[in-house]
Amino acid sequence: LPNGWWGFFLGTAVVMFSFGGIELIGITAGEAEDPDRTIPKAINQVIWRILIFYVGTMAVLMALWPWNEVGMEASPFVQIFRNVGIPAAAHILNFVVLTAAISVYNSAIYSNSRMLYGLSQRGDAPPVLKSLSRRGVPVLGILISSGITLIVVFLNYFFPGDAFLYLISIATCAAVISWTTIVVTHLKFRKKMEREGKTIKFRAPFYPWINYLCLVFLVGVVVMMAQIPGMQLAVPILPAWLLVLWLGYRSKRRKQIP
Repeated sequence: LPNGWWGFFLGTAVVMFSFGGIELIGITAGEAEDPDRTIPKAINQVIWRILIFYVGTMAVLMALWPWNEVGMEASPFVQIFRNVGIPAAAHILNFVVLTAAISVYNSAIYSNSRMLYGLSQRGDAPPVLKSLSRRGVPVLGILISSGITLIVVFLNYFFPGDAFLYLISIATCAAVISWTTIVVTHLKFRKKMEREGKTIKFRAPFYPWINYLCLVFLVGVVVMMAQIPGMQLAVPILPAWLLVLWLGYRSKRRKQIP
């Protein structure tokens, strides 16, 4: 924190999109052989992997290179590798970045196709999305999700300097909506289980205060987005999109009521 806490708080809005997606572990529960064992194990491993690969990496980076020179000439990691005598640093980092991008894209396609399938089963998406291959794979959902990826190509073509920040804004807003829904759902879920006297196999620590703290953090992320020029447009779009979803929900409910 060489220049105070303001930069740290602004940084939360930018890096938030990187952590959006870990909730997709829950989607795999429907296809896991032993979800009671594998899902808690996977969730606990996420915490350690973040500490090692995110926090640990930054700690090593800051210990090896002056903070005010990091990223000035090249990627911080490229600078470190070159400094220790690895001339092929750029090629190594490109391979790592591409591998990570493919991994993220793979998980996104997996989750999107399953969510489209689930929405179709509930009547919230076209019935054709309920079709599965002989191996039980929602192929049509995968094709649709892959095709929408082309939108990113057009965004990068028409807005070459701003497309990345626009995408970060969209991803951050999506993460805020998802996690707000998850936290509120968890609060209601725990109260319902307590009323019915049912035992919870995998408890969230520090309930319910950790839930309230998470909600405060999510509000803080939106506030910080309003302070960053490239992300300010997403802030008014967020409630507008929620209004569209609510109107669609109310419209469907009215059709269901005889």
